[in-house]
Amino acid sequence: MLGCCNKKTNKSLDELKKDIVIDDHEISLEALLKRYSTSGTAGISEGEAASRLRSDGPNALTPPKQTSKWVKLAGSVFGGFNFCSGVLRSRRV
Repeated sequence: MLGCCNKKTNKSLDELKKDIVIDDHEISLEALLKRYSTSGTAGISEGEAASRLRSDGPNALTPPKQTSKWVKLAGSVFGGFNFCSGVLRSRRV
């Protein structure tokens, strides 16, 4: 029941990955430092760090989406085998 939605999301994610071209690992170090306006020894300045923080936000991972406990409970009660066995039990009575 809940697994059907993940396939669509994964497919969309794979399609999005095709549009992104990352060549950072293929170019020279000098070109990479120039691209990101940084220094190999000193890094970026505090002003540049503050500017990037304002424009891009903090460098933090977003937590994964979690399924509500109510949805999990409904899935276990009404989903799959439990639902079928409940229907069969009600017909026997």
